Order: sequence, then C-alpha cells, then structure tokens
Amino acid sequence: MIFLKKKGAAAYSINAVEFDGTNDELNVTTGFSATGSKFALIVFAVYFPSPWNGSLRLLTLHDASGVRVEVETGGTGKLQGAFYNSAGTSIANFTTGGGTFPTNNWHVFALDLDTTTGTERIAVHNWNGTSWSSMTLSASGVTADGVIDDVDEAHINITTHDCYMADFWVSIGETLDMSQSANQDKFVPAISKGSDGSTPTGTAPHIFLSGPTVDWHTNKGSTGGFTEVGALTDAPSVPT
Repeated sequence: MIFLKKKGAAAYSINAVEFDGTNDELNVTTGFSATGSKFALIVFAVYFPSPWNGSLRLLTLHDASGVRVEVETGGTGKLQGAFYNSAGTSIANFTTGGGTFPTNNWHVFALDLDTTTGTERIAVHNWNGTSWSSMTLSASGVTADGVIDDVDEAHINITTHDCYMADFWVSIGETLDMSQSANQDKFVPAISKGSDGSTPTGTAPHIFLSGPTVDWHTNKGSTGGFTEVGALTDAPSVPT
C-alpha cells in the first residue's frame, strides 16, 4: 500500500517593490476612511540604495483640512513623523538621529503610539535582518489622551529618490507594544501577516500592501484602494 504525504501550506515568501524615484507613487482619495483614535501602529520594510534626502513622504494620511499622520525622511538616514488632532495641532511626534537607517540595508520600521494617560508612549523600533532594536529618538513628544483626527485619504509619495518597500502595514485605532518580543516577532519579514494583514493583531489594518508586484499596490487592508502612478517594479532584493 502506498501512502501519499499530505502537502502543507506553502511557506511565506515576502516580496518587495521598487519606487523608481521619478514618478512612482500610490494615492487613495475616495473610499478610504479611518476614524480618529488615541492609538496607531505603523510597520513597513524600507531600503534606500543611496543616501536619502529630506522630506520623502513615505506615508501621509489626510482629511479635508490637511495632513493628520505623516512619516517622512528628515535627512540622511533619519526618519521623522507626527500625528495631528482635529485642530491641526500635533499630539505626537518623533525624530530619529541622523544615520539611524544606513543606506544599502533593509530596515523594518515599526512605530507604536498610545496616548492614553499613564502610558503616553511613542516608540520606534528597527529590524535589521538579525534582531530588533529600539531607536534612540533625538526628539519626541506625546500629548496625554491626544486624539488623531479622522482621515479620508492616503498617499505614499516617493517621487524624488529610488526606494524599495515591502509589507506596508498601517492601523489607526489599535496598537501593540513593540518593545515586547512577542509583538516584534509578528512583524519579522519572513512571517506572514495574513491575506488581509490581520494576523498580527486579529484585525485587518486600514492599509496592507503586500504580495506580487503586479497588484502590490492594491490595498489588502480594510478600507480604500490605491491608484498606482507610474509603475512599480520588482525590487532587486527582499528583507530578511
């Protein structure tokens, strides 16, 4: 008698895309919605093949009055960002030191925000392919119980510098303490986040960009689809 071995599910294989630094960007201006909150969790893998410059918009979330969430480069090897309330006042901000994220290396950037009184936490962590480390911030601030305003559009505007990205995950309304190893392990590049990105927290994030390059820009998360400007291509490498 011959027994056939049952095949298990295929192992997860992360894919990365390249923004060419000329005209590639992703935008969603209709159908996107995220209710304001005291919590946020943003995690994505990024690689710059040459020294980056300032003000590359890696993520902006807007409402009709302006930017409400932003993560951008602030100079060579430096990331910075802020969250704003309905009055347009910053309720949380961060800046990493210059050279924190060297070129020619994959980094998984993970930011968790909790403005709840007694916690007031904003933390930035980096997976360098071997282990997680907590980023020393050159500046940061959190307003107790500050509420991020509602947003209704999202943009990834990397149009002046070559850049690779993978597994772009954004949630407004939930967070995880990314200083805890059990939570960090959920976002290691080799680990699947699920078809809709819900595996790390049990809920699909607002934005989850992942999968094959041909439809990487299609939001697998819970709200709104992105329009691709230009044409993303396969990145020369993937995060490990």
